[in-house]
Amino acid sequence: MSVIYAIINIVNDKHYVGQASDKIKRFKEHVKCLKGGYHFNRHLQRSYLNYGLDNFIFIVLEKCNLTELDEREQYWIDLLNPEYNIAPVAGSMLNYKHTNEARANMSKAQLGKKHSEETRRKRAASLIGNKNSVGADKTIQIEAMRIATKGNPKSAEHRAKIAKGNRGKIISDETKRKMSEAAKRRWNTA
Repeated sequence: MSVIYAIINIVNDKHYVGQASDKIKRFKEHVKCLKGGYHFNRHLQRSYLNYGLDNFIFIVLEKCNLTELDEREQYWIDLLNPEYNIAPVAGSMLNYKHTNEARANMSKAQLGKKHSEETRRKRAASLIGNKNSVGADKTIQIEAMRIATKGNPKSAEHRAKIAKGNRGKIISDETKRKMSEAAKRRWNTA
């Protein structure tokens, strides 16, 4: 059963209203993100850092059908006017627009960041078996792209951009061999 829920700070009585098709999984997700310090809702995250998890309660406001979630969440948002909700519209951040200043700050925060080797290994390991990414058999998609682009040579401008991007790169003999083998396999599938 789908639910509309609230997270309430019992110290200052501020609310967050949300929806879930699986309430236990959603509550655990909130707790994990808050404890990890990376919750998507900065207001809720800051409040958690100030007051701690013991000062928050998770309650179900209403049970409803999956098809009614957005409508019922909007009802509760309008009724409670929750201070922790960022978006004024139920269901998603779809209608929320970040200010230019916020967008510039987000961009600046990511500049120059590099992931450690350990982080890269963990991310690579997490993608193994992911049907949408690493480990998936993409021969059908590759064949479709090959057929779609066959007979459509790149423009001179496009080739110049590729050449400019590759200028100065040093490619090892091993990498050249692997690229050659991949190209042979790719074009022998005709």
